[in-house]
Amino acid sequence: MSLDNAADVSEVFPPAFGDYLRELRGRPAAGHPHGYTRPELAAIACLSISYLTQLEHGERTAPTPATLIALARALRLSPDQARHLNNLARPRHSRPPSAATIGPDVRRAADALNPSLACYLDEQWNVLYANSAHDKRFPGLVADGNMLRWTILRPDARQVLAEWRAEAEFAVAAVRALMGQHPNPDRHRGLLAELSIDPGFRAIWRKGAVVFDRPQPYIRLRDLHTSQISVINTQIFTTRARRTVQIHIGTHHTNTL
Repeated sequence: MSLDNAADVSEVFPPAFGDYLRELRGRPAAGHPHGYTRPELAAIACLSISYLTQLEHGERTAPTPATLIALARALRLSPDQARHLNNLARPRHSRPPSAATIGPDVRRAADALNPSLACYLDEQWNVLYANSAHDKRFPGLVADGNMLRWTILRPDARQVLAEWRAEAEFAVAAVRALMGQHPNPDRHRGLLAELSIDPGFRAIWRKGAVVFDRPQPYIRLRDLHTSQISVINTQIFTTRARRTVQIHIGTHHTNTL
């Protein structure tokens, strides 16, 4: 079962500056229901058409802060969109970052939070560690190993997540933003290839949405055995001790019918 009946089967690519800039330019805007033409955006942002073309084709790298501000203003970007565009414009290192890991002390700290939920995720939402309370409320997640893949492809997730579609849209937008913040195209391409078997995932990905925080501080989870729904108040923290790791913590929950 997919998110929708989209028939597009083409490949999904990791986020890149030129691709994202073209997406933003093509979105409907006030007075421009079909987006901006390249000459229109160049004029509004006070850039040359040739320079804007080079940016969109990836032929020019590291645009200046002034250029990024001009594009954000011209396109009327939200704070999250502007942040993502800036992340994608940063210089890339030739050596990809190493995988995130957590040590035994961190694991013990997560276990000490039981019965509250705690889960450590990397920039792809790979599960680095989850305590027993989290594992119980997200059945099959630890075995799958990736929260985004679990959300999109695992049938149980559609039952566990009472507001599944909203959570799926959030997960895709959050991981897309993190991939822009932590570029590793070869590694990201592998996960996207797995997810691309679902046509609905491709449709959501191509919306280009990015978010850096949850739109609401709760998640509604259904118990597969009792069908009871619980409202989990959740927070996301980010640590940069060695590498950015997200910590998802459900501080408490209340039961609802």
